[in-house]
Amino acid sequence: MWRGGVARGLLALGLGAALEALACWLLRRGRRARPVREVLFFPSRVTCVEGLLAERAGALPAWAPCACPLPHCESALSRLVGRLLAARRSLELCLFAFSSPQLGRVVLMLHGRGVRVRVVTDTDYMVLAGSQIGRLRKAGSSFCILGALCSVGVGGFGKVKTGFVALNGLVFVGIQVRHDQDKGYMHHKFAIVDKKVLITGSLNWTTQAIQSNRENVLVMEDAACVNIFLAEFEKLWDNYNPTNYTFFPKEEKQVPQKNKTSLGLEKQLSK
Repeated sequence: MWRGGVARGLLALGLGAALEALACWLLRRGRRARPVREVLFFPSRVTCVEGLLAERAGALPAWAPCACPLPHCESALSRLVGRLLAARRSLELCLFAFSSPQLGRVVLMLHGRGVRVRVVTDTDYMVLAGSQIGRLRKAGSSFCILGALCSVGVGGFGKVKTGFVALNGLVFVGIQVRHDQDKGYMHHKFAIVDKKVLITGSLNWTTQAIQSNRENVLVMEDAACVNIFLAEFEKLWDNYNPTNYTFFPKEEKQVPQKNKTSLGLEKQLSK
């Protein structure tokens, strides 16, 4: 009888320890970050993203509301902005058309805080009026000649940010942009955040597409998919190296005449 009581006691003790270990394991598993998976549909409701931008820039406390008259609520655009602002190390952009001022500010903000930004875009649509590509290229440009340092744009005079490129004694800092020289369009629309989150879909980064078009954006944290898109980006990045450019191609892409004469129309950028 005494032995039976001891055995039951040991069994209860072992069962209790096992249950405690199981509870701890379930708690750790619950705390483990889940992979990002989100689908955004456009057109997006017109909402204010200024508060989100100011908060991430440290210019506005999280509790301080923006004073603009636009609705201050979540929208597809604000969700997209939040996903981009999560970048800490790198942002690869492969975009056919990019004219959204809000998204342009996001990219400039990321560049300003040291995130390495690289852009691949279409050679024809990058020069349309309203395109953000010119602003990105001018965001910061520093160079060093014979020990003299000059800076223009983001960072101010004499400040060199991380991610610079040295070439023949010159140090260039800023957002690097490369474009195609193919007969067809560089029609991709994807972004890669910190080489681990993929943002892709039908959406061109234009005001017209964001506010008026039926579009979709998939946000996912999947290593296999991210690596496939990253390999495509790196391939295009190498193919569009400026040293390979032909400045007087024998054949030009057939761009509709209306696109050349209506450069100020956002609708042209959204197609």
